[in-house]
Amino acid sequence: MPDSAVANVHNGFLSSTPPDATSTAFRAPSDGSYKHVVYEPRKYTWVDSLLGILSFAVPEKKRAMVDPRSLQTQPESNRGSSPWILPVYVLSTRQDKDQHQIAMVAKCTIDTGNMQGNIVSRKFVEVLGYPESAVSPLTKEEEAGATGVTGHQLIPQGAIHLTWYHKESTRVFRDMRFLLSPNEHFDLIIGAWSIQNDRLLDVPNLMVDKVFLPITKLPREAPEDEKLRHRKHDVQERLDLAKAEFVKASVAQKPEIDRLKKEIGILERELKIWANTELNETQKLDHFEKLKEEIRSSEQKEKEKEKDEAPPAYSDEEQSKQSSSVPHKAG
Repeated sequence: MPDSAVANVHNGFLSSTPPDATSTAFRAPSDGSYKHVVYEPRKYTWVDSLLGILSFAVPEKKRAMVDPRSLQTQPESNRGSSPWILPVYVLSTRQDKDQHQIAMVAKCTIDTGNMQGNIVSRKFVEVLGYPESAVSPLTKEEEAGATGVTGHQLIPQGAIHLTWYHKESTRVFRDMRFLLSPNEHFDLIIGAWSIQNDRLLDVPNLMVDKVFLPITKLPREAPEDEKLRHRKHDVQERLDLAKAEFVKASVAQKPEIDRLKKEIGILERELKIWANTELNETQKLDHFEKLKEEIRSSEQKEKEKEKDEAPPAYSDEEQSKQSSSVPHKAG
């Protein structure tokens, strides 16, 4: 870079104020420091002053003074916290005295760059107490695994459905599908598809000031959607309870085995309706009404069958004849 520039010479006769020094900061090199160069004007001779009075352009003379300084980096504030890593509550298999599932605290990462799906560590699943039978098989795409933006490959070991919520939100995310990961450095990761489908964050728009919506101020679900979520969760709880009672009744050979078997079959059919992702809310309600009508019709037929198979009632005349035909012992 040249250390002199063409400019009008400072007129020392007309002003007693010396010219200000100018500075230039070069781009930071790879060693983590930069050079701060200060150009200090040199003193002018009487010849330069004379030429300035006569309005001749004189090259401005500057002496470059290099001031090496360390690169001033702005430290990241509060490295220990992130708005995208939040504590959430996940329902475990443990139950309290009222037979309600106990929630466990998990560290949840909101990962908009994760296109593979929601992920949960196997270690945290063990903490929740879920058995191996709760693990669902993977699809062909999931079995192949995927590579993240950092180049790390994740091959899931299965899938599981979990229910979780944030303490400052009114929403409950029921039966959300998670891929099992052997990595133990996290508890939960919410992927891009769930972030968009469940409206956890707004889609980025770089032309507006407010881009993201904090998860602590999530919008409340529509009443219809929330009602359907609760129905599915309620049926699942009733089904689990009926299965537990069926096992106990089978061991004790109790007479309510047939009743429980029938109840389990009905609940499983109802659960398939609420869990069917190919049906919308209206279609699910229509299927549920058809199921109820089918159950009512089946119960009515069973009652009519029992009535037909029951022995006919005796009339008063037949009862008197039967009583008179019974021999009496002599006293």
